[in-house]
Amino acid sequence: SLSFNLYVENNTDSDFYLSTRNVLINNCTVGLSNSVVEIKKGTKYLAEPNFNFVLNLENLEPYNIKSVDSINFELYMSHEILGEAFSSSEVNLSPKKAFESSSRVLGSSEDKTIILNDNDILIEYRGLEKYSSDSWIVNLYIENETDSDFYVSANDVQINGFALELSNSQSLIQSGSKYMSFPNFDFIIDSNKLKSYGIESIDELSFNISLSHEILGESFIEKSVNLNPGISVVVED
Repeated sequence: SLSFNLYVENNTDSDFYLSTRNVLINNCTVGLSNSVVEIKKGTKYLAEPNFNFVLNLENLEPYNIKSVDSINFELYMSHEILGEAFSSSEVNLSPKKAFESSSRVLGSSEDKTIILNDNDILIEYRGLEKYSSDSWIVNLYIENETDSDFYVSANDVQINGFALELSNSQSLIQSGSKYMSFPNFDFIIDSNKLKSYGIESIDELSFNISLSHEILGESFIEKSVNLNPGISVVVED
């Protein structure tokens, strides 16, 4: 892991929360761990000794990133942990920091399925990735070469004909960025829900992909997706 070692002084008479949002590493979307911290009034703070703003290097492997050449994120300050920001700024850095990584690149197999390739937007299905004993991720790869951010969501999910909602089923895709579900822990299948239906193999997976410019806004693109993964997902008791 790497820590974004932020130094902060709060010389005001109020506590506030500092958070990072919409993090891009080499224009690839990757979230930070421990990305919100409370800064007490009259205190000084360093991220590294507090193990905050942590980048898990394993989350860069799906993108085959072996050197952090650019970091872009938004820095928010608010008086409540999820409150409205009283100050925000964009941060753009060029650390040029190389690191060792494995050669494993998720979703690099030849059987990936193109869902959409139109108007500078590319969406590919790159298989099901096991995240833990309790969850699988529908690994979508997305490139947004347009000049606008948009949200992508998966709705009306069916597995082997059974209706089943995905967790974290909507994600922001920033303009000029690349995105994969797996490192961002989005589009999750709960294995225990499969067990309730007696599903031991995902043979049919269907859902609707919709793109919108607002979280609950009107879709400007919708696509139906029908896949045949043929993946065993036996859940142990």
